[in-house]
Amino acid sequence: MKKIIFLLIFIFLFQNSGNTKNSKFYIGSIYSGKIKYQFIEYELPAGEWELYTYITRIPFDEIPTIKISGLSFIQTDKGTIKAIYAIGEINLGGFAPNQVGSFFVHEHKKGKYDSCILRPEYFYTNLYTKGGSSNCFLAAHVDMYKEMYFPDDPEDVGGRVKLEKYLKKNNLTLPKVMLGVESNIFIPSIKDKGIFVVYAINPELFGAPKIINAKEEKSEYHRDNIDDFPIQKKFFTDWTIEQTLKHQEFEKKLKLRSHHKLDFSDLN
Repeated sequence: MKKIIFLLIFIFLFQNSGNTKNSKFYIGSIYSGKIKYQFIEYELPAGEWELYTYITRIPFDEIPTIKISGLSFIQTDKGTIKAIYAIGEINLGGFAPNQVGSFFVHEHKKGKYDSCILRPEYFYTNLYTKGGSSNCFLAAHVDMYKEMYFPDDPEDVGGRVKLEKYLKKNNLTLPKVMLGVESNIFIPSIKDKGIFVVYAINPELFGAPKIINAKEEKSEYHRDNIDDFPIQKKFFTDWTIEQTLKHQEFEKKLKLRSHHKLDFSDLN
């Protein structure tokens, strides 16, 4: 899927962390509530989360010293994935912030596999760009079988292998469809690092109806089809609105100026 949304899902002992000043992270450990990673304090969604993998990725082949690093947490229930929550930061590798920012702006506007401009498979997008600054929020549904075995980006394999091993190890099945949102913010004039947050849920385990069609283009959650499924549309809309509030919290934490912030009035 969504190399933005789900590049992060798939790139994606033992100590609880309630200390927001010095959170320590170990694969297999369980976390809940507030955690601190790098320079940001995060509030994990409700429940307990297992740290499933560390995220390390080079987003631009042209600049291999720029790296995305982060953490990916997972919840499971009833023999399948319930939700995934990934957080992280973009390290500039010594390059000028505006130079790096221009790459992200290009990807948000004209990415080959994904972007932050509305596409048929996206439910909602909202994007601010100016110069090397960008502020992106998007929501989309994901055909999980397609993403695992026939992804848009055939070179993005590492994370899928990790997920497949995790599923086999824990005797879990792959959800048919997941709904996901991403916040991706990089404003060089305010902070010389960018952040991303990805949250994806299995809608069946959050009160939505059972999935009717898992295929991406035929899914009831596809934007071309969703008007025929008012219950699913209300669920996806309400959930997305909830996540925009979380995005606005990150804007405050990063001390974005008013003109950098996204206006979500069109979603309401």
